[in-house]
Amino acid sequence: MYSVFNKFYTDIINGNIFGEDESLQSVQEKMQYEKRTSWYQSLVQNGVITMLCDAYPIECPNVLKITKKRMK
Repeated sequence: MYSVFNKFYTDIINGNIFGEDESLQSVQEKMQYEKRTSWYQSLVQNGVITMLCDAYPIECPNVLKITKKRMK
């Protein structure tokens, strides 16, 4: 279970929101483009993924923050 979550986290942090069935060069180019978008920059900051629920007004949204902590 941890490995699936770790891949999910790593893919989002790296801007890889695309499938792995494309050529590596194509995926790398798209990842670099994605990291420059305002959507990505509002989602990922300093290794923290922050997702806002769009079902509530922007003044008081529900927030989900995902971080990665190292195990001792």
